[in-house]
Amino acid sequence: MGKREINLKLERGRFYGSTLRERELAGFGLTETVYPRHFKIPQHSHERPYFGLVLRGTYTEKYGNKTRICKPSMVVYHPPDEVHSQNFCQTEGRLFRLEVCPQWLEDLNKRGLFQNKSADFYDNIVCRLAMRLYYEFCELDEASPLVIEGLALEIMGEVSRPSTFASKRLPPRWLQQAKELIQARSFECLTLSQIALAVSVHPVYLAREFRRHYRCTVGEYIRRLRIETACRKMIQPEVSMAEIAVSCGFYDQSHFSRTFKRIMNTTPAAYRARLLSH
Repeated sequence: MGKREINLKLERGRFYGSTLRERELAGFGLTETVYPRHFKIPQHSHERPYFGLVLRGTYTEKYGNKTRICKPSMVVYHPPDEVHSQNFCQTEGRLFRLEVCPQWLEDLNKRGLFQNKSADFYDNIVCRLAMRLYYEFCELDEASPLVIEGLALEIMGEVSRPSTFASKRLPPRWLQQAKELIQARSFECLTLSQIALAVSVHPVYLAREFRRHYRCTVGEYIRRLRIETACRKMIQPEVSMAEIAVSCGFYDQSHFSRTFKRIMNTTPAAYRARLLSH
């Protein structure tokens, strides 16, 4: 696609980059696309709205008069006709996209349930659902259309919750500080009492408010942080699974594998093979 195609509106299933695979299932379009490093995508829009899960690489995206940095494990929602452009960084990029069936979007909009505006999600249930959907897409069987439809509707349902957007604004400052502390020390053996003491609240209050705002326990959040870090490390084929397990705070490779499969619904080996394929 040449430079003359500025502000081009792409039809259903069409994306810049090289398409690795694509399917239309249960009224949703599923596409996995790869981009070489330093790849630049000019301004364009899409006929259909879609969710994009960043599997590999980092890129800068301009949309309207705003800019965001998109990185692995992040999900970005693009409404129909939104004009945007992307510049990929020094590593190859790979994205999985879920195009939304217009009928579903129209139904949710009529009910006032869907905030049909550009949004991005990181480290929350939308990202985990998108990753599960991607693995279902990779390992299709006779039940996949039903599973994919269910996961896609779950994603839209979560995005329809006011709390999904509000949770980014509402947590008190002390809770944000607690979350930042956990992120910085996620590989350490932290206790609720230590975290609570650092932000001057009672451990019971911390546990209750953390779950209310972030919809998971502190322990679950730490596990997910470790797994997300492990996913990023797997892009480096020279690093062994055992090294990744220890560096991410797990007791051993076996503990890492069990936790990984429980959260990601696949094994570390299968995940790495998929990332490094093609």
